[in-house]
Amino acid sequence: MFSAKGIRKVALAAFAGVMGLAAAQSMASPFMTVKLLGRVTSSGGAFSSTVNLTSTAQTVDYAVQYVLAPEGSVNPFADHTTIGDWVPSVAAPDAGEDPSTDPTSGNAVLRFSLFENSGASPRVNFNQTAAGAITNNGAWSGSAGTSNGAVTARGDGANDLIGVTFIRPAGTFDGIDANGNPAAVTVNNTASTKSRFQLQTSGNGVVAIGTKGLVGGDLFLGLRWLDAQGADVNTNVSVQQQLNSAAAGNPIVAFQGLQVNVAPEPTGLALVGLAGLGLIRRRKA
Repeated sequence: MFSAKGIRKVALAAFAGVMGLAAAQSMASPFMTVKLLGRVTSSGGAFSSTVNLTSTAQTVDYAVQYVLAPEGSVNPFADHTTIGDWVPSVAAPDAGEDPSTDPTSGNAVLRFSLFENSGASPRVNFNQTAAGAITNNGAWSGSAGTSNGAVTARGDGANDLIGVTFIRPAGTFDGIDANGNPAAVTVNNTASTKSRFQLQTSGNGVVAIGTKGLVGGDLFLGLRWLDAQGADVNTNVSVQQQLNSAAAGNPIVAFQGLQVNVAPEPTGLALVGLAGLGLIRRRKA
């Protein structure tokens, strides 16, 4: 039997553990932010978090971009809960060169889907799979396990792009600049016509990037940083860990979708009215 004092100690220890977990979760932050950016095709403009279009005949070029969190960021849902030391992401070696790239850090894997809810407005349509970029001398597609995704019917006459998986050559990473600071990385080839989607209806809404259709046991991220002794810390994150962290309000990856605004097409009555106005003006002339 426990004494009253022993029971009190157990209760206090349990309370401290709960409070410690609560404190850790309250201080939690994403290890990465992933944004879906866009621009009107052939506009020559910069990629942005908002795209404004005047017609459904226009198309949108998209960019998938990630930025890693600073050193010391904490997330209790990752196997290694605190980001250690970032060092510059070393360029991937050329064919025939020494494959060793240590010390290096950053990210090597990104899995995602691009989608809308069925019936959303504007209704966008993905009719091509993705195309991986080459960054830091390493391709995001072509390695074992990569996938350009699957064009998948949404149920409203349009398609989502599900299960894009970009993986760099083994042992290579990107996302940390020459000064050891996180830097934005675009993982898809924005010059490819595959990095584009269509508009089927007008309206204002968000095209999402996230985990739709992904399998819990699949690899989601592949991170590396260094510990205080300079040793590699490899942190692989599964889709299920991302789902659990997001459900708890502390996502390992924070996704930000693309705001798309498409002006309404002129209605038939409006076109008739404009034609009539033109006729009246000609008669007055």
